Amino acid sequence: MTVDLSDYGASEDLLSDVDVLGRIIRVDRGECDVISKKGTVRAVSDSSRSQREVAPVTGDWVKLLKTPEFGNIIDEILPRKNKLSRRDPSDERVEQVLVSNLDLVVIVHGIDRPLPPGRIERLLTLAWSSQSEVIIVLTKVKEKNGLLEETIKTIEAIAPKIVTFAVNSADAYMEQFNTMKNAIAGMGFLVTGISLVVSAIGIMNVMFVSVRERTREIGLRKAMGATNFNILTQFLSEAVAIAIIGGSVGIALIRLTVFGLASFPIPNFNGATLPISFDLLLVFYTFTVCVFIGVLAGLIPARTAANLNPIDALRDE
Repeated sequence: MTVDLSDYGASEDLLSDVDVLGRIIRVDRGECDVISKKGTVRAVSDSSRSQREVAPVTGDWVKLLKTPEFGNIIDEILPRKNKLSRRDPSDERVEQVLVSNLDLVVIVHGIDRPLPPGRIERLLTLAWSSQSEVIIVLTKVKEKNGLLEETIKTIEAIAPKIVTFAVNSADAYMEQFNTMKNAIAGMGFLVTGISLVVSAIGIMNVMFVSVRERTREIGLRKAMGATNFNILTQFLSEAVAIAIIGGSVGIALIRLTVFGLASFPIPNFNGATLPISFDLLLVFYTFTVCVFIGVLAGLIPARTAANLNPIDALRDE
Protein backbone atom coordinates (compact mmCIF):
# COMPACT_ATOMS: atom_id res chain seq x y z
CA MET A 1 0.00 0.00 0.00
CA THR A 2 1.38 3.40 -1.03
CA VAL A 3 0.69 6.38 1.21
CA ASP A 4 0.01 9.79 -0.34
CA LEU A 5 2.15 12.10 1.80
CA SER A 6 0.30 15.15 0.50
CA ASP A 7 -2.53 14.03 2.79
CA TYR A 8 -0.10 14.66 5.67
CA GLY A 9 0.78 18.17 4.46
CA ALA A 10 3.71 17.52 2.13
CA SER A 11 4.31 20.33 -0.37
CA GLU A 12 5.42 19.89 -3.97
CA ASP A 13 9.01 20.73 -3.00
CA LEU A 14 9.04 18.03 -0.34
CA LEU A 15 7.49 15.45 -2.65
CA SER A 16 10.47 15.76 -5.01
CA ASP A 17 12.34 13.45 -2.56
CA VAL A 18 9.34 11.24 -1.80
CA ASP A 19 11.41 8.02 -1.86
CA VAL A 20 13.29 9.02 1.30
CA LEU A 21 10.74 11.47 2.74
CA GLY A 22 8.79 10.87 5.94
CA ARG A 23 6.96 12.73 8.68
CA ILE A 24 7.37 11.91 12.35
CA ILE A 25 4.08 10.99 14.00
CA ARG A 26 5.46 9.78 17.34
CA VAL A 27 8.71 10.20 19.25
CA ASP A 28 10.01 7.74 21.81
CA ARG A 29 13.39 7.70 23.52
CA GLY A 30 15.87 7.05 20.76
CA GLU A 31 13.27 6.00 18.15
CA CYS A 32 10.46 7.52 16.11
CA ASP A 33 7.40 6.34 14.21
CA VAL A 34 7.63 7.88 10.74
CA ILE A 35 4.94 7.86 8.07
CA SER A 36 6.48 7.34 4.64
CA LYS A 37 5.12 6.41 1.23
CA LYS A 38 5.52 2.74 2.27
CA GLY A 39 3.51 3.22 5.45
CA THR A 40 4.58 3.62 9.06
CA VAL A 41 8.20 2.68 9.75
CA ARG A 42 10.30 2.66 12.91
CA ALA A 43 13.43 4.85 12.67
CA VAL A 44 16.37 5.40 15.02
CA SER A 45 16.53 9.08 15.98
CA ASP A 46 19.56 9.40 18.22
CA SER A 47 22.27 9.04 15.58
CA SER A 48 24.77 11.85 15.07
CA ARG A 49 23.10 12.66 11.75
CA SER A 50 19.79 13.61 13.37
CA GLN A 51 21.34 15.51 16.28
CA ARG A 52 23.49 18.03 14.44
CA GLU A 53 21.49 21.09 15.46
CA VAL A 54 17.96 20.03 16.46
CA ALA A 55 16.40 16.92 17.94
CA PRO A 56 13.49 15.35 16.03
CA VAL A 57 9.97 16.08 17.30
CA THR A 58 6.48 15.08 16.24
CA GLY A 59 5.53 16.82 13.00
CA ASP A 60 9.06 17.06 11.57
CA TRP A 61 9.65 16.24 7.93
CA VAL A 62 12.75 14.06 7.71
CA LYS A 63 14.86 12.15 5.24
CA LEU A 64 15.27 8.48 6.03
CA LEU A 65 18.35 6.37 5.41
CA LYS A 66 18.41 2.57 5.38
CA THR A 67 21.51 1.08 7.08
CA PRO A 68 22.51 -2.58 7.51
CA GLU A 69 23.33 -2.08 11.17
CA PHE A 70 20.45 0.01 12.54
CA GLY A 71 17.82 -0.28 9.81
CA ASN A 72 15.97 2.99 9.17
CA ILE A 73 17.61 6.06 10.70
CA ILE A 74 16.82 9.77 10.43
CA ASP A 75 19.43 11.14 8.07
CA GLU A 76 18.24 14.76 8.04
CA ILE A 77 15.57 16.93 9.65
CA LEU A 78 14.16 19.28 7.02
CA PRO A 79 13.56 22.98 7.76
CA ARG A 80 10.50 23.61 9.91
CA LYS A 81 7.64 25.84 8.79
CA ASN A 82 6.86 26.67 12.43
CA LYS A 83 7.05 25.10 15.86
CA LEU A 84 5.31 24.99 19.22
CA SER A 85 7.88 25.28 22.00
CA ARG A 86 8.40 26.22 25.64
CA ARG A 87 11.27 26.73 28.02
CA ASP A 88 12.73 23.55 29.46
CA PRO A 89 11.49 23.21 33.08
CA SER A 90 14.96 22.08 34.18
CA ASP A 91 16.80 24.91 32.39
CA GLU A 92 15.05 28.14 31.40
CA ARG A 93 17.79 28.91 28.87
CA VAL A 94 16.97 25.81 26.80
CA GLU A 95 14.08 25.79 24.33
CA GLN A 96 11.99 22.61 24.35
CA VAL A 97 10.22 22.07 21.02
CA LEU A 98 7.00 20.12 21.46
CA VAL A 99 5.74 19.79 17.87
CA SER A 100 6.51 21.34 14.49
CA ASN A 101 4.95 22.20 11.10
CA LEU A 102 1.56 23.15 12.51
CA ASP A 103 -1.53 24.38 10.69
CA LEU A 104 -3.95 24.57 13.61
CA VAL A 105 -3.61 24.60 17.40
CA VAL A 106 -6.69 23.53 19.39
CA ILE A 107 -6.96 24.41 23.08
CA VAL A 108 -9.47 22.12 24.81
CA HIS A 109 -11.04 22.86 28.18
CA GLY A 110 -13.80 21.00 30.01
CA ILE A 111 -16.62 23.07 31.52
CA ASP A 112 -16.78 20.71 34.47
CA ARG A 113 -14.24 23.00 36.18
CA PRO A 114 -13.53 26.78 36.13
CA LEU A 115 -10.99 28.21 33.69
CA PRO A 116 -8.42 30.42 35.47
CA PRO A 117 -7.52 33.53 33.37
CA GLY A 118 -3.81 32.94 33.99
CA ARG A 119 -3.96 29.45 32.54
CA ILE A 120 -5.75 30.46 29.34
CA GLU A 121 -3.27 33.35 28.92
CA ARG A 122 -0.32 30.96 29.15
CA LEU A 123 -1.90 28.51 26.72
CA LEU A 124 -2.78 31.22 24.20
CA THR A 125 0.71 32.73 24.40
CA LEU A 126 2.21 29.30 23.80
CA ALA A 127 -0.15 28.60 20.88
CA TRP A 128 0.34 32.02 19.25
CA SER A 129 4.11 31.55 19.37
CA SER A 130 3.72 28.79 16.77
CA GLN A 131 2.30 31.32 14.26
CA SER A 132 -0.56 28.92 13.55
CA GLU A 133 -4.30 29.39 13.61
CA VAL A 134 -5.63 28.96 17.17
CA ILE A 135 -9.11 27.94 18.30
CA ILE A 136 -10.59 27.03 21.69
CA VAL A 137 -12.96 24.10 22.18
CA LEU A 138 -15.08 23.91 25.35
CA THR A 139 -16.28 20.39 26.13
CA LYS A 140 -18.68 18.79 28.65
CA VAL A 141 -21.05 21.70 28.13
CA LYS A 142 -24.18 19.81 29.14
CA GLU A 143 -22.78 18.82 32.53
CA LYS A 144 -22.00 22.36 33.75
CA ASN A 145 -23.95 24.84 31.65
CA GLY A 146 -23.66 27.49 34.37
CA LEU A 147 -19.92 27.86 33.80
CA LEU A 148 -20.19 28.23 30.02
CA GLU A 149 -21.12 31.93 29.96
CA GLU A 150 -18.51 32.77 32.58
CA THR A 151 -15.79 30.88 30.68
CA ILE A 152 -16.63 32.52 27.36
CA LYS A 153 -16.50 35.97 29.00
CA THR A 154 -13.07 35.14 30.43
CA ILE A 155 -11.81 34.08 27.00
CA GLU A 156 -13.27 37.17 25.27
CA ALA A 157 -11.66 39.46 27.85
CA ILE A 158 -8.24 37.97 27.10
CA ALA A 159 -8.59 37.31 23.35
CA PRO A 160 -11.69 38.99 21.85
CA LYS A 161 -11.09 37.66 18.32
CA ILE A 162 -10.35 34.03 19.22
CA VAL A 163 -12.74 31.46 17.72
CA THR A 164 -14.47 29.41 20.45
CA PHE A 165 -16.60 26.29 20.05
CA ALA A 166 -18.78 24.70 22.72
CA VAL A 167 -19.55 21.01 22.28
CA ASN A 168 -21.23 18.30 24.32
CA SER A 169 -19.24 15.43 25.74
CA ALA A 170 -19.32 11.98 24.20
CA ASP A 171 -21.64 10.81 27.00
CA ALA A 172 -24.13 13.52 26.10
CA TYR A 173 -24.06 12.50 22.44
CA MET A 174 -24.50 8.86 23.43
CA GLU A 175 -27.48 9.80 25.60
CA GLN A 176 -29.08 11.67 22.70
CA PHE A 177 -28.30 8.80 20.33
CA ASN A 178 -29.77 6.22 22.71
CA THR A 179 -32.91 8.32 23.15
CA MET A 180 -33.34 8.59 19.39
CA LYS A 181 -32.59 4.88 18.94
CA ASN A 182 -35.18 3.92 21.56
CA ALA A 183 -37.76 6.19 19.92
CA ILE A 184 -37.12 4.62 16.52
CA ALA A 185 -37.25 1.13 18.03
CA GLY A 186 -40.53 1.94 19.78
CA MET A 187 -42.03 3.28 16.55
CA GLY A 188 -40.79 0.18 14.74
CA PHE A 189 -42.45 -2.13 17.29
CA LEU A 190 -45.68 -0.13 17.02
CA VAL A 191 -45.74 -0.34 13.21
CA THR A 192 -44.80 -4.03 13.36
CA GLY A 193 -47.57 -4.74 15.87
CA ILE A 194 -50.18 -3.02 13.71
CA SER A 195 -48.90 -4.90 10.65
CA LEU A 196 -49.17 -8.24 12.48
CA VAL A 197 -52.74 -7.50 13.61
CA VAL A 198 -53.75 -6.55 10.06
CA SER A 199 -52.02 -9.66 8.70
CA ALA A 200 -53.81 -11.89 11.22
CA ILE A 201 -57.18 -10.38 10.32
CA GLY A 202 -56.41 -10.88 6.63
CA ILE A 203 -55.44 -14.54 7.11
CA MET A 204 -58.55 -15.10 9.23
CA ASN A 205 -60.80 -13.67 6.53
CA VAL A 206 -59.14 -15.82 3.87
CA MET A 207 -59.63 -18.93 5.98
CA PHE A 208 -63.30 -18.10 6.69
CA VAL A 209 -63.87 -17.73 2.93
CA SER A 210 -62.05 -21.01 2.37
CA VAL A 211 -64.22 -22.79 4.93
CA ARG A 212 -67.39 -21.35 3.38
CA GLU A 213 -66.45 -22.40 -0.16
CA ARG A 214 -65.30 -25.87 0.90
CA THR A 215 -68.23 -26.78 3.16
CA ARG A 216 -69.34 -29.72 0.94
CA GLU A 217 -65.73 -30.97 0.83
CA ILE A 218 -65.58 -30.88 4.64
CA GLY A 219 -68.88 -32.78 4.86
CA LEU A 220 -67.62 -35.38 2.38
CA ARG A 221 -64.38 -35.92 4.30
CA LYS A 222 -66.27 -36.32 7.56
CA ALA A 223 -68.69 -38.79 5.92
CA MET A 224 -65.65 -40.84 4.81
CA GLY A 225 -64.29 -40.99 8.38
CA ALA A 226 -62.23 -37.80 8.90
CA THR A 227 -62.23 -36.66 12.52
CA ASN A 228 -62.65 -33.14 13.85
CA PHE A 229 -58.92 -33.14 14.64
CA ASN A 230 -58.09 -33.99 11.00
CA ILE A 231 -60.16 -31.06 9.74
CA LEU A 232 -58.72 -28.75 12.41
CA THR A 233 -55.14 -29.70 11.51
CA GLN A 234 -55.77 -29.23 7.79
CA PHE A 235 -57.04 -25.67 8.09
CA LEU A 236 -54.44 -24.69 10.69
CA SER A 237 -51.72 -25.96 8.35
CA GLU A 238 -53.11 -23.90 5.52
CA ALA A 239 -53.21 -20.77 7.71
CA VAL A 240 -49.60 -21.32 8.83
CA ALA A 241 -48.53 -21.89 5.21
CA ILE A 242 -50.08 -18.57 4.15
CA ALA A 243 -48.27 -16.78 7.02
CA ILE A 244 -44.91 -18.39 6.16
CA ILE A 245 -45.27 -17.44 2.48
CA GLY A 246 -45.95 -13.83 3.50
CA GLY A 247 -42.97 -13.88 5.88
CA SER A 248 -40.70 -15.28 3.16
CA VAL A 249 -41.68 -12.49 0.79
CA GLY A 250 -40.99 -9.94 3.53
CA ILE A 251 -37.55 -11.46 4.27
CA ALA A 252 -36.64 -11.36 0.58
CA LEU A 253 -37.65 -7.69 0.30
CA ILE A 254 -35.70 -6.78 3.42
CA ARG A 255 -32.64 -8.64 2.12
CA LEU A 256 -32.76 -6.75 -1.17
CA THR A 257 -33.22 -3.43 0.66
CA VAL A 258 -30.25 -4.07 2.98
CA PHE A 259 -28.08 -5.13 0.03
CA GLY A 260 -29.01 -1.96 -1.86
CA LEU A 261 -28.32 0.36 1.09
CA ALA A 262 -25.02 -1.36 1.92
CA SER A 263 -23.88 -1.02 -1.71
CA PHE A 264 -24.78 2.66 -2.07
CA PRO A 265 -21.72 4.92 -1.50
CA ILE A 266 -22.07 8.07 0.61
CA PRO A 267 -20.54 11.03 -1.32
CA ASN A 268 -19.65 13.07 1.78
CA PHE A 269 -17.78 10.15 3.38
CA ASN A 270 -15.23 9.42 0.65
CA GLY A 271 -17.46 6.84 -0.98
CA ALA A 272 -17.91 4.78 2.20
CA THR A 273 -21.06 2.66 2.50
CA LEU A 274 -23.51 2.30 5.35
CA PRO A 275 -22.45 -0.40 7.85
CA ILE A 276 -25.68 -2.40 7.50
CA SER A 277 -25.74 -6.17 7.87
CA PHE A 278 -28.43 -8.84 7.57
CA ASP A 279 -28.71 -11.03 10.67
CA LEU A 280 -29.59 -14.62 9.80
CA LEU A 281 -31.11 -15.00 13.26
CA LEU A 282 -33.80 -12.62 12.00
CA VAL A 283 -34.98 -15.36 9.62
CA PHE A 284 -35.55 -17.75 12.53
CA TYR A 285 -37.46 -15.13 14.51
CA THR A 286 -39.53 -14.22 11.46
CA PHE A 287 -40.66 -17.78 10.77
CA THR A 288 -41.39 -18.31 14.47
CA VAL A 289 -43.68 -15.26 14.47
CA CYS A 290 -45.25 -16.40 11.19
CA VAL A 291 -46.15 -19.79 12.68
CA PHE A 292 -47.62 -18.11 15.77
CA ILE A 293 -49.68 -15.65 13.70
CA GLY A 294 -50.84 -18.46 11.39
CA VAL A 295 -52.03 -20.60 14.30
CA LEU A 296 -53.66 -17.65 16.04
CA ALA A 297 -55.45 -16.39 12.91
CA GLY A 298 -56.49 -19.83 11.66
CA LEU A 299 -57.69 -21.26 14.96
CA ILE A 300 -61.26 -19.89 14.85
CA PRO A 301 -61.89 -20.74 11.15
CA ALA A 302 -60.36 -24.21 11.69
CA ARG A 303 -62.57 -24.88 14.72
CA THR A 304 -65.60 -23.69 12.72
CA ALA A 305 -64.74 -26.16 9.98
CA ALA A 306 -64.05 -28.99 12.41
CA ASN A 307 -67.41 -28.52 14.20
CA LEU A 308 -69.53 -28.61 11.03
CA ASN A 309 -72.25 -31.23 10.96
CA PRO A 310 -71.44 -33.56 8.03
CA ILE A 311 -75.11 -33.90 6.98
CA ASP A 312 -75.66 -30.12 6.94
CA ALA A 313 -72.33 -29.66 5.17
CA LEU A 314 -73.26 -32.12 2.37
CA ARG A 315 -76.58 -30.28 1.86
CA ASP A 316 -74.79 -26.94 1.45
CA GLU A 317 -75.25 -25.35 -1.99
